Amino acid sequence: MLAHVVFVFVFVGAHGVSSFAMFAARRETDRVRLAAILDLSTSSVNIAGLGLLVAVLIAMTPMAAGPMGGVRKALGMRVQGDKKDAPLREPGD
Repeated sequence: MLAHVVFVFVFVGAHGVSSFAMFAARRETDRVRLAAILDLSTSSVNIAGLGLLVAVLIAMTPMAAGPMGGVRKALGMRVQGDKKDAPLREPGD
């Protein structure tokens, strides 16, 4: 759970940098500084995407696995931990 919170902060922080760059680019007239601002925006968007990906993979997937396992059991499907040659459950068991 802590990893989820950390990577959400990474995503929001990097997204904020990109938003700042958008407003800074509107008022910038020097081409060199504008290029630097746009480079900063590009790298922060990449970091935001990576933070979001890690947050989803590390935190959201295991959080959804529990409830979805219950749904699979209710439907009579195999769940993680079942043996491959075990008979299928009856729906509702």
